[in-house]
Amino acid sequence: MIDLDDVIGSSSTLEPLPVSVTRLASLVVQEDSDLNEITEVISFDQSLTARVLRWANSAASASRAPVTSVDEAVMRMGTGIILEVAIAASVRKDFNQSIPEYGLTEGELWKHSIASALAVDIFRGQTSVEIPHESFTTALLHDVGKLVLMRFLEPDALRLLNEARLMGGASERQAESELLLVHHGEVGGLVAQHWKLPDSIVKGIIYHHTPEEIDEPLPYVVQMANMVAKTIGTGPGMATADLDEKQSALDYLGFTEDDFVKICDATSDSFNEVIDRY
Repeated sequence: MIDLDDVIGSSSTLEPLPVSVTRLASLVVQEDSDLNEITEVISFDQSLTARVLRWANSAASASRAPVTSVDEAVMRMGTGIILEVAIAASVRKDFNQSIPEYGLTEGELWKHSIASALAVDIFRGQTSVEIPHESFTTALLHDVGKLVLMRFLEPDALRLLNEARLMGGASERQAESELLLVHHGEVGGLVAQHWKLPDSIVKGIIYHHTPEEIDEPLPYVVQMANMVAKTIGTGPGMATADLDEKQSALDYLGFTEDDFVKICDATSDSFNEVIDRY
């Protein structure tokens, strides 16, 4: 059994996000966010400005004319994508490492996170549920708790977790909750709090496996994105218990199984097109 106090303490050891990124996150999630403020935050961070302009002028942004200013980039890309690009650059190093405790080789967690974020964009216009602006970022960060929890998974704990998944059909979240008394979503929420990210993102990470516990759109969106990313071959494979999560998300967002297949195909195409740009 792991010491929960140690896990809580360890969640604050990941390198903090740049102040400009946390400020940007707090602005983006506001319903009446001021685009001038968002532009100002980006403009005063030279490295962030360079990343945003580079992305705005990439093929992935479908830019038809050169984007030469931050305000143009914000209008062209939208605040959700802007925030995703900013946070992706900040966490890429940590997410690229191998996590053998979860059966993930180098780069696999990163690819799964990117695929999840890209899936969110596919949902827009295909569901009557409003997709929150912060959905991209929350999907990108939904598994950040694994970077902390992996430090506490001793061989005996790993063996029991694998048995619960492979032989018992449990999901990662179920196995962690039953055997460790904490799961990676909860730990990820602690990391997001440490990074001073908005409460909506914190809750989206915590409840991305159990959105019914708070019945808000964001955790369901991330739950669906996670299922799509798994289905197209990034991250851990689907367990028997994951099928229940998938159906829950489908029902909430009003998708059919045929819709899910089309979303997976579109996400896969998008992923193959843009993964190198991150």
